[in-house]
Amino acid sequence: MAVSGSGKPGHRDENVADLLQNLNLTAEEGDVAAFSDDEEDNEASVVEWTIVAKVLSPATMHANTIYRAMKPTWGNPFGLNVRTIGEKEENLFVAEFNFQKDMEWALAGSPWMVGRHALILQNYDERLSPSEVRFVYMDIWVRILNLPLGWMNQHRCERAMSLIGAVKKMEVDRDGKASGSFLLARVAIEVVKPLRRGCY
Repeated sequence: MAVSGSGKPGHRDENVADLLQNLNLTAEEGDVAAFSDDEEDNEASVVEWTIVAKVLSPATMHANTIYRAMKPTWGNPFGLNVRTIGEKEENLFVAEFNFQKDMEWALAGSPWMVGRHALILQNYDERLSPSEVRFVYMDIWVRILNLPLGWMNQHRCERAMSLIGAVKKMEVDRDGKASGSFLLARVAIEVVKPLRRGCY
């Protein structure tokens, strides 16, 4: 059920759910707006190459700030559009691209930075309302330095990196060997947990 009206400006009532249970709608207000995924909608916007973004910042960010910061960072994609969704303090945005390759490039490079704050991305799901969008994980690149030579391979890299998060990608050659002075992998970490400082 969708209800309009916000009560007193700037005031949040913690018992909104209880108040909604006691809300009696008139016969006219009780009408049901029924939609089907199969019906034609000539005015529906194209969301084929769209992602949802969140800025991990205690301050409220504006869509123009995100647009100005990310457009050159994402390679100035043609037709990029950024708009705010949900409550302002949630810092949720939708970014719409004209081309699939531009969207995929933005997703692959996440997390991005807006100022000193991370901008994390995920695929767009038109079935969700803004309050249902959850950012639980963030992909980051991790380096593990100065390991024994016998650990510079895919098998042991995965064991070491799994202590930090779920391994998504590893920088190894076709034989599964890593080169250079460190292991490098892309891992998914939980947003609400602090970064792991180390392990034995």
